[in-house]
Amino acid sequence: MGEGLGQTRVLLGWLGVASLMIACIIGSLTFPKNFLWFFESSVSFVPDLLSGCIAALALFPIWRKGELAAPFKGIAAFALLIPLFYFVSVLVNIALGGSGFGLLKLPTVWLLLIILAMANLNVAKYAELAIIVLLFLVSWNINSASEAMGLFGFPFLLASLCGLILSFDQKKIISELTGRSVDPQAKA
Repeated sequence: MGEGLGQTRVLLGWLGVASLMIACIIGSLTFPKNFLWFFESSVSFVPDLLSGCIAALALFPIWRKGELAAPFKGIAAFALLIPLFYFVSVLVNIALGGSGFGLLKLPTVWLLLIILAMANLNVAKYAELAIIVLLFLVSWNINSASEAMGLFGFPFLLASLCGLILSFDQKKIISELTGRSVDPQAKA
């Protein structure tokens, strides 16, 4: 029975990777933006060097602490880390205001980098703080991203949530949020 449960967990993990890939594809699209009838521009949340560095700084302490509890072991774990890294880079680009409405440019980038450096120096205390600050900055600029994505915003959100929920060990995430440790050897 344990082997069938393990195979189901791995299958759900691969479905999560596929959902994250869909979110990455939607995040890589270029969205047209029209103002009046004759002003046209485009908005893109494709990751660049800055968003990639910030995403790496945000994910590295979580990975070092062992919170990225994927159902895959060894080389297959990179199949999840690559779309996750790209997805977080898209989120960072949204947070930085890739749509041109960025209220968050220089001071916020430096604040984020300082918090991420703290998270990398003291992983035990500040690892989750890096992701919380990143999500706060994304929510700060979500209106302009929603305006730019239009109808693609909801499929992006749906694929992102499905990918994150299916890819990681829900028991470990819930135990981290509630502050209770999960002992795999303990029997309930």
